[in-house]
Amino acid sequence: MDSGRDKKLFRKQQGSTKRLFIATYNIRTLRTEEHLEELERKLQHIKWDIIGVSETRLLGENKTSLISGHILYQKNSDVNHHIGGVGFMVNKKIKHAAFKYHLMSERVIYIIIRLNNRYNMQIINVYAPTSSSENEKLEQVYKDIATVKQREKTHLSIVV
Repeated sequence: MDSGRDKKLFRKQQGSTKRLFIATYNIRTLRTEEHLEELERKLQHIKWDIIGVSETRLLGENKTSLISGHILYQKNSDVNHHIGGVGFMVNKKIKHAAFKYHLMSERVIYIIIRLNNRYNMQIINVYAPTSSSENEKLEQVYKDIATVKQREKTHLSIVV
């Protein structure tokens, strides 16, 4: 980091390189507290900073602080919570670096991570329709991705 006042955002590796561990996970459902607890148990066994989750199947839009201190950002349809839904799990160690998120649709969400005083990174999580879906659904997902990429001016963008 540039100044001593800044918090360390990411774990230091060899030399001055910092690494951010990003993963994706098709969660299949988070409808109950038991599902959230099971997810948190699984996450104890891997290195991660941010996880793009899909098929949350939770109703509406929420930012939830979990028992572990991690943060869950999620969005699903306000009408049909039995399918779809996207979100991000942000590790408690870097939750202060996540300063903005936007839920574009039940299939596209993004988060902005402050890497340091100068650089930000946009991570876009996409839950794409299957190949048997209507072309209109796929086209809408592509439009949503293009919109969120244009909406934010960051130094780095990642689509997962």
